[in-house]
Amino acid sequence: MASGSNDGTVRVWDLRRLDNPLNKLVQVGQGAPVLSVTYDRSGSYLAFASDAIYVAAVKPWSEFVTLSDHSAAVTSIKFGPDASFIASASMDRSLKVFSA
Repeated sequence: MASGSNDGTVRVWDLRRLDNPLNKLVQVGQGAPVLSVTYDRSGSYLAFASDAIYVAAVKPWSEFVTLSDHSAAVTSIKFGPDASFIASASMDRSLKVFSA
């Protein structure tokens, strides 16, 4: 499970570890609020939206791909059914589709 926060962090939780479920803590961009977090259908990729869109491979954790074509905060993101694209909506009143 993953969660985003107003302090600009993304927390990745491993709910199988009840004693210490926090698995990864990631600071996003310049500390802008994280407004959307989503996994692809297979659970291999995690994307989160803030001042830009950030995508990471989950296992093993790898560096981010940053998509920053919006001119305002990204409010919503969603992977396509086969993770070949990501659709995003933004406060700049645009909907964008990014191909893999």
